[in-house]
Amino acid sequence: MSENTSTFSIRRDDDDKMFGGVCSSVSNRLGVDPNVTRIAAATVTCLTGGTAVAAYAAAWMLIPREGEESSIAQKLINNRRRG
Repeated sequence: MSENTSTFSIRRDDDDKMFGGVCSSVSNRLGVDPNVTRIAAATVTCLTGGTAVAAYAAAWMLIPREGEESSIAQKLINNRRRG
């Protein structure tokens, strides 16, 4: 039996970001143009009355920046445990 050793890895890209780098990182993962993802995110935000902004904010906190090991949320949790 073969083991699946691949990991799902996504990082926020600082070079191609407009706000937090979430749409750019999702685009890189999916292999599509970042503008397509940005337009889709804006459309979903309009259709949901702005509640998609909360999902974007959550993704921004949960997806680590490129070159970093932990996300903003993980850093906050770790700092709180030490405090």
